Amino acid sequence: MKNGEKIRSLPHISQVILGICSGIIIGISIRLWIGAVFDYLVFFGGIISVIVLLFFYRNWQAWIIFVMICGSIYGFFHTNEVIKYEDNSKEGAELNAKFEIVSQPTSSGRFLKTYGISQEYGKILLNFATHSDIIRGSIVQVKCKLKSPKKFNDFDYPKYLFMHRVNYICNVKSYELVGYNNNFLNEIASVRRQLEGNISKMMPAPESGLANGLIFGGDDRLSEELQNSFAITGMSHIVAVSGYNVSVIVFTIIIVGIFIGFWRKQAALLSVVAVIIFVAMIGFPASGVRAAIMGTIVLFAVVFGRVVNSLNLVVISCTVMLLWSPLQIRYDVGFQLSFLAVIGILTIYPIFEKLIVIKYKVFTLTEILFLTISAQLFVLPIIIINFHIFSFSSVLTNLLILPILPLTMLLVFFASILSIISFSIAYPFVWLAYLLLSYEIFMIEFFANQKWSSVVVENFPISLSVLYYLALFSIIYYFKDRLEV
Repeated sequence: MKNGEKIRSLPHISQVILGICSGIIIGISIRLWIGAVFDYLVFFGGIISVIVLLFFYRNWQAWIIFVMICGSIYGFFHTNEVIKYEDNSKEGAELNAKFEIVSQPTSSGRFLKTYGISQEYGKILLNFATHSDIIRGSIVQVKCKLKSPKKFNDFDYPKYLFMHRVNYICNVKSYELVGYNNNFLNEIASVRRQLEGNISKMMPAPESGLANGLIFGGDDRLSEELQNSFAITGMSHIVAVSGYNVSVIVFTIIIVGIFIGFWRKQAALLSVVAVIIFVAMIGFPASGVRAAIMGTIVLFAVVFGRVVNSLNLVVISCTVMLLWSPLQIRYDVGFQLSFLAVIGILTIYPIFEKLIVIKYKVFTLTEILFLTISAQLFVLPIIIINFHIFSFSSVLTNLLILPILPLTMLLVFFASILSIISFSIAYPFVWLAYLLLSYEIFMIEFFANQKWSSVVVENFPISLSVLYYLALFSIIYYFKDRLEV
């Protein structure tokens, strides 16, 4: 021990918070994947905690292990309590009730799917006929029979819906519009519908479908064949309400803000306001809130250069969202992909940056390439497990499309806003956006049709995924020490 140096016996408060959050995530994961009996978890957790503190109480790392175990027990218990509220006691009940539509209806097969809330029955997934005249905020009198969702293939649909606080599905036999809830969120949603409609009027399909997907999220406006092409080439993320899309919005506004004279921090704050407006426009769905959090984290990491703090913020944000809805970590693929992609960017990209980007002074396309690889490395097992596809063309397709994606989104955004004033003013932006959208669709379809583009992978074992992530974190740790990342 050097002169004046004290032995550290207690962790910093930030480390305690991070330890508790990490423990909660572990506890939730144990309950949902392993399903161990809670009594055993408390018993063994207690024994380990006593041993650790008894022999290593002067060591601050021992206290971190202790708070992680406490967090794990709480996470396990919290998830156990949430799952208890699953209910199918009203299976088969005939209802004639008034519902408020609380989500934007989406087309899925022969149904128009949306969530409705009733004072008597709570939140239910309502399946209307495809051409039903309903929008977010509609008050409808519905006649239908309640049914519990069923598992299909390897997908636990009941748990997926319960994640959204939904226990029942109703295939609507008949309905009557009886009113409209004229609140702030519904009015913003109506603005969104107008913008989407204007884009569809000014631009043919499938370009209009991609344009709306880029701005507002969702691939339901694309044909099934084109959706498959996006999946094969690993480009589905560009039409999802994801952290990537929000990041594009953030950085575009920062660049524009700096160009017109704002300071960097002022432009960053302006972009945060824009993200809040964007998420409000799509109705504050869980995926939108998650995307806003992830996009903002990436913003502060890159703009202010605080990667370590950003990683801590990712863990804390993940914990907060899981406390609200713990089943997300198991049954929401979007949740998994968003957090893992951001973790990949925050942990792997700095290594590429030190080894190649800064050392050899290669920027722009090379940066985009390594950002893409960083995200893809972390989401690869999740994509294979859920979509059974390993894409060989993903990196190349992303590299050819991502550089022009911010410009495409900016042109579509300007076109949609100007269309409110006049279609004539908006058309120059529409045609420029159309050219870029056509190129993007062409490249995606071209690579999707190549025989070597992807391979189908069935029954990818979870154990192999665990080994993959252990190896990945070991590599990151190895370079972190040597490069001081």
